[in-house]
Amino acid sequence: MSDLDRYLAGAELLDCQGRVEHTLTLLVDGRVRIRRGAVTIVIDPATGHVDPPRAVVPDHVLHAVGELAGRPVATRSHRQHDHRDHR
Repeated sequence: MSDLDRYLAGAELLDCQGRVEHTLTLLVDGRVRIRRGAVTIVIDPATGHVDPPRAVVPDHVLHAVGELAGRPVATRSHRQHDHRDHR
């Protein structure tokens, strides 16, 4: 975690057993960083652009990204329903 991270808005998404599954951080430029284990994805809610480009973000995580960013995430074709594909 960088020094700046402690001042940024964030959220933790839990699995059904109460363990942190995803950590979301609202970045200064409005994008949202998603961390799951060793995987980091950055998404721009305004455009739906995902980096890395082939990353799959499950619908429930996209919803949380939109809530954190204060706007719905633009629709992209990369959306999938099966969160197991996101690893």
